[in-house]
Amino acid sequence: MEIEEYVNKILKKNKTYNVPIGQKVPYAYFHEVSRTLIDKKREVYTKGNIVNSIALQEVSGILYSPLNYEQIIDKLIRIRYTINDEFAILRQRDTKPEEFSEYYSYVEKCKAASKEFVVERKKLINM
Repeated sequence: MEIEEYVNKILKKNKTYNVPIGQKVPYAYFHEVSRTLIDKKREVYTKGNIVNSIALQEVSGILYSPLNYEQIIDKLIRIRYTINDEFAILRQRDTKPEEFSEYYSYVEKCKAASKEFVVERKKLINM
């Protein structure tokens, strides 16, 4: 799994929830895309008696990961490199410059992808 695939499959998940009409989805990092009235109704019980029947809406959208910028970078780097791999590359940066250059380039891509994700999430979620 590479960077873009990880961001789109793990950090951004397409989700659908059934909620009462007018109610928000109870997740802070959820970006609502659409609402559809559905026929299902949820019956609310109090001590065995039906109190109310609530009409539901199907709310579709994207559930964003709450990870911060640094945590996302770490997750993305771990796709390709373990911590021990990183230490080895950094230790041998002068003796194996090609390997270090490849590693550095990958880390910069991870940082760019993380920043893009956090900015998109902030813009859509207003956090």
